[in-house]
Amino acid sequence: MKQDGIERLEAKTAGKAIVEKLQSDFNVSKIVVRTLFEQMQMHFENFYDQKKETRQLRVI
Repeated sequence: MKQDGIERLEAKTAGKAIVEKLQSDFNVSKIVVRTLFEQMQMHFENFYDQKKETRQLRVI
């Protein structure tokens, strides 16, 4: 696989998609949205034990 193809696949994570969507919807700088996303992610991991590995699904 070519390097540019690998980079495109790596860029398609859920976190990056959320950051891009929030940035475009609310017209906020990428650094602010990324920081907010990281804070929310830590919150869910710490308080709701939501940390998962890649390709894992949590069923409640």
